[in-house]
Amino acid sequence: TAQPSTGRADDKEKVKELLFDGFNESSALGKDGVSIVSIVGQGGIGKTTLAKMVFNEVKEQFGNRRWWVCVSEKPNRMGLMKKICKESVRELKGTTSLSDLCTRLRSKLSKSKFLLVLDDLCELDGWWGDLAAILLGGAKESKILITNRKVEVSQAIGAKIHKLPQMSFDESWSLFLCVAKKQEHELESHHLKRIGEKIVAKCDGLPLVVQTVGSLMGTKMKTKNDWETDEK
Repeated sequence: TAQPSTGRADDKEKVKELLFDGFNESSALGKDGVSIVSIVGQGGIGKTTLAKMVFNEVKEQFGNRRWWVCVSEKPNRMGLMKKICKESVRELKGTTSLSDLCTRLRSKLSKSKFLLVLDDLCELDGWWGDLAAILLGGAKESKILITNRKVEVSQAIGAKIHKLPQMSFDESWSLFLCVAKKQEHELESHHLKRIGEKIVAKCDGLPLVVQTVGSLMGTKMKTKNDWETDEK
């Protein structure tokens, strides 16, 4: 189910600019090389949602060579390689060894440009150097988009970094109304706007929290007493 993306249009454009500006200074790659961009921010701030917005918008540039991989909290070399190959190579029959996976992935990535998203890559280990060598050896103008919580991880990878800020109150309020499927005048007519604004202010600009609260509050047009109870 698609999630509302209110308030992240500017961030989406900034990430796209980083992806397509053609040069990744940190990795010292040439203008036609593989560029890496990392969306960094705390949990619940909307990193994955933002990455999905970008992923969906660049379909024209990459066609069916867009691959999304959810990385576990503590990935291992073989496990992550299998996940990437499952999305990109697809057919893995008879491919069991790490060496085979590396060979097939290297061949796949070198054929034409791609976009690979590694969602929630929060930790690196000794395996990253081997994987990076394969990824960065991909076709010219390929892109790698990573989401994580630690700026140190992004720096170690050599990624260009977009730090995702908390949403402003106005952005949070708009998202709340969108998820709750309410119009502002509805709340005013039921004297609920002030209470709703207090609830949104407590969400600290975190989209995931705003969406959760908005969904709960929007299940029905509750009474003022119900909203005051939920506010507490």
